[in-house]
Amino acid sequence: LSHHLTFGGQILMLSFITFGALKNKWKSLFVLGGLVASFAYSAWLGFIAGVIFVLLYNKNKIKYAVIFSLLAAAVLTAVPGNISKIQGKLEGRMAIWSVSVKMYKTAPLLGIGRGQYTRVFKEQYMKDYTGPASGSKCHPHSIYLSILVGGGALTLLAFLFFIYKFIKLYIHLPSNLEDPEWKLIYTFLWAALFAIAVAGFFQTYLTDAENSVLIWTAAGLIVKLKLIYSEKNL
Repeated sequence: LSHHLTFGGQILMLSFITFGALKNKWKSLFVLGGLVASFAYSAWLGFIAGVIFVLLYNKNKIKYAVIFSLLAAAVLTAVPGNISKIQGKLEGRMAIWSVSVKMYKTAPLLGIGRGQYTRVFKEQYMKDYTGPASGSKCHPHSIYLSILVGGGALTLLAFLFFIYKFIKLYIHLPSNLEDPEWKLIYTFLWAALFAIAVAGFFQTYLTDAENSVLIWTAAGLIVKLKLIYSEKNL
Protein backbone atom coordinates (compact mmCIF):
# COMPACT_ATOMS: atom_id res chain seq x y z
CA LEU A 1 0.00 0.00 0.00
CA SER A 2 3.00 2.32 -0.02
CA HIS A 3 2.50 3.47 -3.60
CA HIS A 4 0.15 6.46 -3.78
CA LEU A 5 -1.58 5.09 -6.87
CA THR A 6 -2.61 1.86 -5.19
CA PHE A 7 -3.14 3.32 -1.74
CA GLY A 8 -5.02 6.41 -2.88
CA GLY A 9 -7.34 4.49 -5.18
CA GLN A 10 -8.18 1.82 -2.64
CA ILE A 11 -8.77 4.22 0.22
CA LEU A 12 -10.86 6.47 -2.01
CA MET A 13 -13.32 3.65 -2.67
CA LEU A 14 -13.13 2.21 0.85
CA SER A 15 -13.99 5.63 2.30
CA PHE A 16 -17.42 5.54 0.68
CA ILE A 17 -17.99 1.81 1.14
CA THR A 18 -17.27 2.01 4.87
CA PHE A 19 -19.33 5.17 5.29
CA GLY A 20 -22.28 3.41 3.71
CA ALA A 21 -21.92 -0.05 5.24
CA LEU A 22 -20.52 0.39 8.76
CA LYS A 23 -22.42 1.72 11.73
CA ASN A 24 -19.16 2.22 13.62
CA LYS A 25 -18.20 5.59 12.19
CA TRP A 26 -14.76 5.79 13.78
CA LYS A 27 -13.66 3.12 11.31
CA SER A 28 -14.89 5.31 8.48
CA LEU A 29 -12.98 8.27 9.87
CA PHE A 30 -9.88 6.09 10.16
CA VAL A 31 -10.16 5.20 6.48
CA LEU A 32 -10.71 8.87 5.61
CA GLY A 33 -7.50 9.66 7.46
CA GLY A 34 -5.79 7.12 5.22
CA LEU A 35 -7.15 8.90 2.16
CA VAL A 36 -5.69 12.21 3.32
CA ALA A 37 -2.39 10.52 4.18
CA SER A 38 -2.11 9.05 0.68
CA PHE A 39 -1.27 12.52 -0.68
CA ALA A 40 -2.85 11.43 -3.97
CA TYR A 41 -4.36 14.65 -5.28
CA SER A 42 -6.51 12.81 -7.80
CA ALA A 43 -7.97 10.71 -4.95
CA TRP A 44 -8.70 13.88 -2.99
CA LEU A 45 -10.52 15.27 -6.02
CA GLY A 46 -12.46 12.02 -6.32
CA PHE A 47 -13.49 12.22 -2.67
CA ILE A 48 -14.83 15.74 -3.15
CA ALA A 49 -16.76 14.55 -6.22
CA GLY A 50 -18.12 11.56 -4.31
CA VAL A 51 -19.40 13.69 -1.43
CA ILE A 52 -21.10 16.02 -3.90
CA PHE A 53 -22.70 12.97 -5.53
CA VAL A 54 -24.08 11.82 -2.16
CA LEU A 55 -25.50 15.27 -1.44
CA LEU A 56 -27.26 15.43 -4.81
CA TYR A 57 -28.24 11.79 -5.33
CA ASN A 58 -31.31 11.33 -3.14
CA LYS A 59 -32.34 14.64 -1.64
CA ASN A 60 -30.95 17.05 -4.22
CA LYS A 61 -29.16 19.16 -1.61
CA ILE A 62 -27.74 21.64 -4.09
CA LYS A 63 -27.08 24.30 -1.46
CA TYR A 64 -24.99 21.92 0.66
CA ALA A 65 -23.15 20.63 -2.40
CA VAL A 66 -22.15 24.18 -3.34
CA ILE A 67 -21.09 24.98 0.25
CA PHE A 68 -19.02 21.80 0.46
CA SER A 69 -17.36 22.55 -2.90
CA LEU A 70 -16.39 26.05 -1.77
CA LEU A 71 -15.19 24.77 1.60
CA ALA A 72 -13.05 22.06 -0.06
CA ALA A 73 -11.54 24.61 -2.46
CA ALA A 74 -10.79 26.95 0.45
CA VAL A 75 -9.07 24.20 2.44
CA LEU A 76 -6.96 23.04 -0.51
CA THR A 77 -5.84 26.55 -1.40
CA ALA A 78 -5.27 27.63 2.21
CA VAL A 79 -2.53 25.06 2.85
CA PRO A 80 0.82 26.84 2.31
CA GLY A 81 2.44 25.77 -0.95
CA ASN A 82 -0.53 23.70 -2.08
CA ILE A 83 -1.47 25.98 -4.99
CA SER A 84 2.00 25.68 -6.51
CA LYS A 85 1.92 21.90 -6.00
CA ILE A 86 -1.42 21.65 -7.77
CA GLN A 87 -0.13 23.82 -10.61
CA GLY A 88 2.97 21.67 -10.88
CA LYS A 89 0.92 18.48 -10.99
CA LEU A 90 -1.34 19.92 -13.71
CA GLU A 91 1.68 20.95 -15.75
CA GLY A 92 3.10 17.46 -15.32
CA ARG A 93 -0.16 15.90 -16.44
CA MET A 94 -0.26 18.12 -19.51
CA ALA A 95 3.24 16.98 -20.47
CA ILE A 96 2.33 13.30 -20.04
CA TRP A 97 -0.99 13.73 -21.86
CA SER A 98 0.79 15.44 -24.75
CA VAL A 99 2.99 12.37 -25.21
CA SER A 100 -0.06 10.12 -24.87
CA VAL A 101 -1.88 11.98 -27.65
CA LYS A 102 1.16 11.63 -29.90
CA MET A 103 1.17 7.88 -29.23
CA TYR A 104 -2.55 7.65 -29.95
CA LYS A 105 -2.13 9.39 -33.30
CA THR A 106 0.20 6.60 -34.47
CA ALA A 107 -2.62 4.02 -34.13
CA PRO A 108 -5.92 5.88 -33.71
CA LEU A 109 -8.35 3.05 -34.45
CA LEU A 110 -7.00 0.08 -32.49
CA GLY A 111 -4.30 1.68 -30.33
CA ILE A 112 -0.68 0.75 -29.73
CA GLY A 113 -1.65 -2.37 -27.75
CA ARG A 114 -2.43 -3.02 -24.12
CA GLY A 115 0.63 -2.79 -21.88
CA GLN A 116 2.82 -1.25 -24.59
CA TYR A 117 2.87 2.32 -23.27
CA THR A 118 6.07 1.99 -21.22
CA ARG A 119 8.00 0.31 -24.04
CA VAL A 120 6.90 2.84 -26.65
CA PHE A 121 7.58 5.74 -24.28
CA LYS A 122 11.14 4.57 -23.59
CA GLU A 123 11.91 3.75 -27.21
CA GLN A 124 10.39 6.75 -28.96
CA TYR A 125 9.66 9.61 -26.57
CA MET A 126 12.02 9.47 -23.60
CA LYS A 127 14.88 11.41 -25.22
CA ASP A 128 12.64 14.38 -26.14
CA TYR A 129 10.48 14.36 -23.00
CA THR A 130 10.88 17.43 -20.79
CA GLY A 131 8.13 16.78 -18.23
CA PRO A 132 8.44 15.16 -14.78
CA ALA A 133 10.43 11.94 -14.93
CA SER A 134 8.82 10.19 -11.97
CA GLY A 135 6.11 7.79 -13.14
CA SER A 136 5.69 9.46 -16.52
CA LYS A 137 6.79 6.42 -18.53
CA CYS A 138 4.43 4.01 -16.72
CA HIS A 139 1.03 5.04 -18.06
CA PRO A 140 -0.90 8.11 -19.35
CA HIS A 141 -2.11 9.06 -15.84
CA SER A 142 -5.74 8.96 -16.97
CA ILE A 143 -8.05 5.96 -17.18
CA TYR A 144 -9.63 7.29 -20.36
CA LEU A 145 -6.37 8.19 -22.10
CA SER A 146 -4.91 4.84 -21.07
CA ILE A 147 -7.76 3.01 -22.79
CA LEU A 148 -7.57 5.31 -25.81
CA VAL A 149 -3.82 4.91 -26.29
CA GLY A 150 -3.74 1.18 -25.64
CA GLY A 151 -6.95 0.14 -27.39
CA GLY A 152 -7.75 2.98 -29.74
CA ALA A 153 -10.96 4.89 -30.38
CA LEU A 154 -13.09 1.75 -30.79
CA THR A 155 -12.13 0.41 -27.37
CA LEU A 156 -12.72 3.76 -25.65
CA LEU A 157 -16.13 4.10 -27.33
CA ALA A 158 -17.02 0.57 -26.17
CA PHE A 159 -15.91 1.43 -22.63
CA LEU A 160 -17.94 4.66 -22.57
CA PHE A 161 -20.96 2.83 -23.99
CA PHE A 162 -20.66 0.24 -21.21
CA ILE A 163 -20.59 3.04 -18.61
CA TYR A 164 -23.62 4.68 -20.23
CA LYS A 165 -25.62 1.44 -20.18
CA PHE A 166 -24.60 0.68 -16.60
CA ILE A 167 -25.69 4.13 -15.44
CA LYS A 168 -28.96 3.87 -17.34
CA LEU A 169 -29.80 0.47 -15.87
CA TYR A 170 -28.64 0.87 -12.28
CA ILE A 171 -28.32 4.52 -11.25
CA HIS A 172 -31.82 4.70 -9.78
CA LEU A 173 -32.64 3.08 -6.47
CA PRO A 174 -34.94 0.04 -6.81
CA SER A 175 -38.50 1.30 -6.39
CA ASN A 176 -39.30 -1.15 -3.59
CA LEU A 177 -36.04 -0.73 -1.66
CA GLU A 178 -37.41 0.75 1.55
CA ASP A 179 -34.70 -0.33 3.99
CA PRO A 180 -32.77 2.86 4.89
CA GLU A 181 -29.53 0.96 5.52
CA TRP A 182 -29.55 -0.71 2.10
CA LYS A 183 -30.48 2.61 0.50
CA LEU A 184 -27.44 4.13 2.16
CA ILE A 185 -25.19 1.31 0.96
CA TYR A 186 -26.56 1.56 -2.59
CA THR A 187 -25.95 5.32 -2.60
CA PHE A 188 -22.41 5.09 -1.29
CA LEU A 189 -21.47 2.29 -3.68
CA TRP A 190 -22.43 4.64 -6.49
CA ALA A 191 -20.46 7.43 -4.81
CA ALA A 192 -17.36 5.19 -4.80
CA LEU A 193 -17.72 4.51 -8.53
CA PHE A 194 -18.42 8.16 -9.29
CA ALA A 195 -15.37 9.20 -7.28
CA ILE A 196 -13.15 6.83 -9.29
CA ALA A 197 -14.70 8.03 -12.57
CA VAL A 198 -13.77 11.64 -11.71
CA ALA A 199 -10.36 10.83 -10.22
CA GLY A 200 -9.74 8.69 -13.28
CA PHE A 201 -9.36 11.78 -15.43
CA PHE A 202 -6.06 12.40 -13.63
CA GLN A 203 -4.88 8.91 -12.68
CA THR A 204 -4.87 5.38 -14.13
CA TYR A 205 -6.37 3.44 -11.23
CA LEU A 206 -7.28 0.46 -13.40
CA THR A 207 -3.63 -0.52 -13.75
CA ASP A 208 -3.59 -1.93 -10.20
CA ALA A 209 -5.37 -5.23 -9.60
CA GLU A 210 -6.30 -4.18 -6.05
CA ASN A 211 -8.19 -1.17 -7.34
CA SER A 212 -9.83 -3.11 -10.16
CA VAL A 213 -11.13 -5.70 -7.67
CA LEU A 214 -12.74 -2.97 -5.57
CA ILE A 215 -14.22 -1.23 -8.62
CA TRP A 216 -15.85 -4.40 -9.94
CA THR A 217 -16.92 -5.48 -6.44
CA ALA A 218 -18.77 -2.17 -5.96
CA ALA A 219 -20.36 -2.49 -9.41
CA GLY A 220 -21.31 -6.11 -8.72
CA LEU A 221 -22.97 -5.25 -5.41
CA ILE A 222 -25.03 -2.55 -7.13
CA VAL A 223 -26.17 -5.05 -9.78
CA LYS A 224 -26.96 -7.70 -7.14
CA LEU A 225 -29.04 -5.32 -5.03
CA LYS A 226 -30.96 -4.18 -8.09
CA LEU A 227 -31.64 -7.78 -9.13
CA ILE A 228 -32.73 -8.83 -5.63
CA TYR A 229 -35.29 -6.06 -5.35
CA SER A 230 -36.42 -6.47 -8.96
CA GLU A 231 -37.20 -10.11 -8.22
CA LYS A 232 -39.12 -9.09 -5.10
CA ASN A 233 -41.20 -6.79 -7.26
CA LEU A 234 -42.33 -9.61 -9.56
